Amino acid sequence: MFVSNASAQLPNPCALVTNAEVAKSVGDKIQSRTAGDPHSCTWNGVPYGTFMTTTPTLTLDVSQVTEAQFRRNAFSIVPGAEPGTMEREAGVLVKHVGTVAYSLVSGQELIVWYRGIMLDVSSSALVSPLETAKALAKIALTRLPR
Repeated sequence: MFVSNASAQLPNPCALVTNAEVAKSVGDKIQSRTAGDPHSCTWNGVPYGTFMTTTPTLTLDVSQVTEAQFRRNAFSIVPGAEPGTMEREAGVLVKHVGTVAYSLVSGQELIVWYRGIMLDVSSSALVSPLETAKALAKIALTRLPR
């Protein structure tokens, strides 16, 4: 996540999408919503089964960055070809979300830039993480201050 000095002007990510919207997108009830730092919000669904602890989770982070910073940092760090090494993996451009958006970590994360604000939607244990992230990012974008 990027850090900015102008963070006081950023919207509360828990107010950008509702529990009902997240539940609809992940296809299940929301068990909890937790505000992390002032610019992070995490929703946890119910475990997938009685004997399972796997829970769908979605996190929305909001930060303020320039478009140049955003584009320069649109990559993931992934395991390299050689054991014990890491490599940069370029993000995959995603169209029709914000001004510019990239999918990272094999679709488990979506970063979106729009008018100086970056939305970072990350998830775990979702059936369609990229589609879910795109749907929620589009909702959040409509609620950003004009």
